[in-house]
Amino acid sequence: MLGNKEYRSIIAMNMLIALLYFILAKTSLLIAIGPGYSSPIWPASGLALAAVLSKGYSILPGIGIGSFLANSTQQGFDDPLIIFINLVIGIGAMLQSAFGSKLIKRYAKFSEALNTSYNITLFFIFGAVVSTIINASIGNLTLWAFKIIPTHDLLNNFLTWWFGDMLGVVAISTLCLTWLIQDNPFWKKRRLPITLTALVAYAIMTLILNLADNSEKKHMHYTFHDKATIMTTSLINHIDQYSTSLAYIRAFYESSQEVTEKEFYTFTNNQSLNQAHSPLITWHQLVISKNRDAFEENQLITPIQSNEYLVSTYQKNSLNTNSMQKVGIYISPIHKEKLLLSRESGKEFVIHAKDKTQMHSVFMPIYNGGIKETPSERKMNFKGFLSLDFYLNDLTKYVTNYLSTDDIVLVINDTCFNKNVNTLNQNELTSTLTTDPYFIKTKSFSFYDYNWKINAIATNKFLDSNHMLIFYSIVFFIVMILNGVTLITTARFAESEHMRIIETNLLNQQTKAKIAADEANRSKSAFLAKMSHEIRTPMNAIIGFSDLLQNVSMSEKGKSYLQNISNSSNSLLSLVNDILDLSKIEAGKITLQLEALNISDFINDMHTLFVDRISKKDLNLTVSINKNLPKILELDENRLRQILNNLLSNSLKFTDSGSITITADYKTKPNQEDLIDLIITVKDTGKGIPINQQPNIFNSFEQVKGQSQAVYGGTGLGLPISRKLADIMNGSLTVNSTVAEGSCFTLTLTQVKVLQNKEKSTGSTPSINEIIFKPATLLLVDDNKLNLKLLVHMLADFPFKIHTAENGQLALEKQAEINADIILHDILMPVMDGYELATHLKNDPINSRIPRVALTAAALNEDIDKINKLCDAYLFKPFHRNELIEILIRFLDYEIDQKNNSL
Repeated sequence: MLGNKEYRSIIAMNMLIALLYFILAKTSLLIAIGPGYSSPIWPASGLALAAVLSKGYSILPGIGIGSFLANSTQQGFDDPLIIFINLVIGIGAMLQSAFGSKLIKRYAKFSEALNTSYNITLFFIFGAVVSTIINASIGNLTLWAFKIIPTHDLLNNFLTWWFGDMLGVVAISTLCLTWLIQDNPFWKKRRLPITLTALVAYAIMTLILNLADNSEKKHMHYTFHDKATIMTTSLINHIDQYSTSLAYIRAFYESSQEVTEKEFYTFTNNQSLNQAHSPLITWHQLVISKNRDAFEENQLITPIQSNEYLVSTYQKNSLNTNSMQKVGIYISPIHKEKLLLSRESGKEFVIHAKDKTQMHSVFMPIYNGGIKETPSERKMNFKGFLSLDFYLNDLTKYVTNYLSTDDIVLVINDTCFNKNVNTLNQNELTSTLTTDPYFIKTKSFSFYDYNWKINAIATNKFLDSNHMLIFYSIVFFIVMILNGVTLITTARFAESEHMRIIETNLLNQQTKAKIAADEANRSKSAFLAKMSHEIRTPMNAIIGFSDLLQNVSMSEKGKSYLQNISNSSNSLLSLVNDILDLSKIEAGKITLQLEALNISDFINDMHTLFVDRISKKDLNLTVSINKNLPKILELDENRLRQILNNLLSNSLKFTDSGSITITADYKTKPNQEDLIDLIITVKDTGKGIPINQQPNIFNSFEQVKGQSQAVYGGTGLGLPISRKLADIMNGSLTVNSTVAEGSCFTLTLTQVKVLQNKEKSTGSTPSINEIIFKPATLLLVDDNKLNLKLLVHMLADFPFKIHTAENGQLALEKQAEINADIILHDILMPVMDGYELATHLKNDPINSRIPRVALTAAALNEDIDKINKLCDAYLFKPFHRNELIEILIRFLDYEIDQKNNSL
């Protein structure tokens, strides 16, 4: 039996989970993509799964309540049917998380911790792929059963819902676990890296999906615009043809004394009068009292007690009658009054039926010899009315069917009375029409005295598409790899840390403190090295294959999607590099590589790098260098470039007009001719930074408050890393900014050594396009089969005989057989790693002269130093094909393509 305290704890936890579920659900709706009833990323499903795994089934009511509230606040509480549907969806969310938890505990051995690739794979399969089918099925079948969504939308909505829940689980379930599991130190130690990875993964996921959706939406808009233009133009042409037909027949009547029935049918059957869709043309003849007896003698009409009346005598293309009843058209008092007015004025009169037939009738007065000048002349010469009747609904349906278009609807609105003049089965269609103005095209035109607007509106059928499924799959696997690598890496780190704690507890306090410090540094180093390798290795495949695909023939849409993937991968790599740099700085693992640098050339190179990007925003980029500034200085070029790159990128991002200026100056001190203080400033005319927030921008993961993430992006790491690098370089980085006027960042490096005539020689390297390699044998060594495959594809165009091996031991055996001309190998491999392999090759008299190139994702300088001692060169992962070729140029024989060279 549970006591009151336990019950209160369960209730409080359910309320907390309900609140968190509600917040995550409402947040995800802000990034909804496309039509449908679900968001493409539903992080609340990840929270629900983590909550049940960590807190048990007693937490299920909180999940159901959170789901119900999130959907009901979106749709309202005033419809009992919607409330019932939301209750069913809430129950589906509970069943989904309970079923997923049961599968994971049984097959993925969750109780033991997710620390192997096998268990992690099962975790994502059962938690993200299998269990999420439940609520996607329950929710969509419920919506379909109550006719909230049509049958043709069922599959698309199911897939969107399913992928949304899958991405939600794979994105943040592990993040939620680290914070919900409070009593397990193993999970606590993994909290920070898992949180960072989850946030980065979620940002990349959102970026890729939105970029892909925006690209597809533009393509759909162009298609819609073309189809809508054709439809509206066709409809207007048909209606204009009706007016032309009446004018044509009027000319015939006004040029003839009398038109017989045979002449009427012969003339109205003219081909030019039969192009429009089903018009009803009628001749209404005027009968006056003196001609009445003679007229009625041969006509079957209903006698009308009047001095004169109009009789419908001839008709063409009768709409709804098999036999014509010839009666007077003055029967309706309202119509009689308006027809008499039309007769006296000579202007056409239009009647719009008020019933559901939507029939429009145009009456045109006919006079002997044409329209007369005065009312009295018009009355004396009046012969009768020509009328043209048509159903607007039938005409719009005819246009739609003729153009074979069933996903765009034409709605005609009378602007004078602000009402629709055609129904188009609106009771059935209104619920399927989009309200997105991006897919509504309006064209105005006049029909006699009426001002109409044709609205071409896309239906949900037009907007429905599964084009995003390929990108859902891509981001699913990218995020799963990132989170999986982080789980494995942090598990080993946590285990190592746990063992360290056990050992240090056996020592005295003084020894404990020393061991703790040393172990922490080693753990950070191991963590950095492992994280760098495990993240950069799959990124090498993603970026490498993206580069190779750039040369593959594909559609413009495919190229656009590929560019989005490439850009997002590079953004992810930049984020990973920033996080690793920050970690190395905090771990004290950053060392400077000082060398001779021509500072003027360096500044001008930065100008060249950014000038095109800045000019695209119509900004000016200027450089001002003190002419007395010493030419050659001893600096770390890469770290200085990293700082200036961050500063210029920020200025470019936040400056919409004006200019950006780079200034290089210096200061000297007495009796120190070979030392100067180098001062570099980057000044812009951008939006500026409030003075109370200027100190915060140098804190990790902090940005200016109120800054739009959707517009400016960023992680808040660039400036903190730049300041820490400035500190390491014996300098400082400061800011002076005014809101709406701009910002000025000043980098001051003190005690910089002045060198003379020691500029680094760059030499001349032939262009890659000029190189023709001679036949050679290459041995590629990597335990990652995907990266081996990438290397083979990168080198496929050259006359190389390529051999591969999956570890150092197999590489030595293979080398004994093939005697390769160069060996390219990974560092972290099973059985025998790259260090051991390089050591064996270096100490072997036969193989010692064979070039050894390390393919590494190393994060620490000591790793690079070790590689330099054992190998002839190294290449950082991820690398591009051109970088690989530049390495091969150093060690393999080649010729210069004289033809390309001459060009």
